[in-house]
Amino acid sequence: MKINGQEFRLKIDSVRTNNGNNSDEMNKLWIEIHRNDSINTKGLRNIITQFGWPAKSLMGTAGLRAAFLNLQHSDLDSTIQEEFLPIITQAAKNSEYGWQFVAYLTD
Repeated sequence: MKINGQEFRLKIDSVRTNNGNNSDEMNKLWIEIHRNDSINTKGLRNIITQFGWPAKSLMGTAGLRAAFLNLQHSDLDSTIQEEFLPIITQAAKNSEYGWQFVAYLTD
């Protein structure tokens, strides 16, 4: 999910430089980004519902960052960020997650 989520975002600067910020190409790219984010949001919700928030001891730092990126880029219309903030906060209390991620999500 992290690779899929970043794939389109890595194209933003190039598309903006070559076509302009308000171009059809940029609009199409944002549509793809939001479509992909929606798919990743559903996938992340399924994983968390089934297994809980990934633990650092299980996923490592890279895995936790990937999970957080998906959460951070989730649909703003969804409530997933609000739903999982208490879970991430508890994980930070248990030293399974960094407090900076709690701060990013709260902000």
